Amino acid sequence: MQQIDFAAAATSMSSGIKTNIGYVGVNSESKAVKTIAELAKENGKKVGIVSSVTIDHATPASYYAHIPDRGEYYKIGQQMADSGFDYIAGGKPRVDKTPEGQLTIPELMMEKGWLTINADKDPAQFLSLKKGESKPVFAYQAGFASGAFEYEIDRQEDDLDLADFTRKGIEVLDNANGFFMMVEGGKIDWAGHANDAVTNIYDTIAFDKAILEAVKFYNQHPDETLIVVTGDHECGGLTLGWSGTGYDSAFEIFSGQTVSFEWFDHNVLKPYKNTVDQATADIADLETEIEKYFGLSNFSEREQELLERAFVRTIEEEKERSDDEESYILYGGYEPLTVTLTHILNNRAGLSWTSYSHTGVPAPIYAQGKNHELFNGYYDNIDIYHKLVQAANLIN
Repeated sequence: MQQIDFAAAATSMSSGIKTNIGYVGVNSESKAVKTIAELAKENGKKVGIVSSVTIDHATPASYYAHIPDRGEYYKIGQQMADSGFDYIAGGKPRVDKTPEGQLTIPELMMEKGWLTINADKDPAQFLSLKKGESKPVFAYQAGFASGAFEYEIDRQEDDLDLADFTRKGIEVLDNANGFFMMVEGGKIDWAGHANDAVTNIYDTIAFDKAILEAVKFYNQHPDETLIVVTGDHECGGLTLGWSGTGYDSAFEIFSGQTVSFEWFDHNVLKPYKNTVDQATADIADLETEIEKYFGLSNFSEREQELLERAFVRTIEEEKERSDDEESYILYGGYEPLTVTLTHILNNRAGLSWTSYSHTGVPAPIYAQGKNHELFNGYYDNIDIYHKLVQAANLIN
């Protein structure tokens, strides 16, 4: 059940209560609780929610939805349409979860009066948004392999990024009564699940660019702006240090990886598996691609054994792959060859992972601006909600 614990963690941060795993915006008895975003709206502020993953995902949903199952994506989308917020933007809602005969969530948002923009098809319309839009804004874009944004390492130069969605949100929401906006760099988590350190780093940098947009606004309004940066959990148990390198690290070799695990799976492994015969497949067929996209060659005997073992598992049909404990420890449910390549690269650089899931490592919190001193110290995640209420002088 650990793979969905961020729903409960995000709800704790957004609502100041502890709840059950998988619960979104409700307490342990499935009763709806008021979120900081809803409270800000009640206090006359505009509200925005932004995420680089699907906007109906657990963390963004924990600020506008109330449901004891974060997998009820269509119901979450319906609640988003009825949220009364002013700006919601991010990855595309899961239209594949639309019940037969019902409107998709983008269609429902439009019917409910939202200015709905597919930023993939019409980025110019999105970029033309201005302060004081007459309608609430709903904007989304989707990557090649999911409804979320592309991983930053795979993003094309003319694609919008998280900083674009953050900057535009600030422009739309800015008003005399103030605003609350939650921005999530959610694909950092997804890269952590896959143990892909380089992709994780790229998306962390993309998140940093989004934070910079908030800092720019703060610099213009230093006496009335508070920026709080944190995470609802750590993912993957990433550590500096690996037994095979001792005290040494070699982070410069990360420059050899030029695509995400997801891109490699979709554009290299998938076509290869679709054209090669399982009986004649050979890892040597992929040597050029492995060096091109991961910068890896000259494998040690141990590394070569790991790669050949993973390659066999990758070539096998899904139904032939065992789901035993050892397989999960080695590959975590990801494409065996790809995750083995990222592990080898990470280890050579001097990094290691302990999990494909979330861990109990404390999440740091940073604050800048008005009442930032409230966020000093070490405290429970539910306290973030209460500190935000106090910092913004919200009346509950």
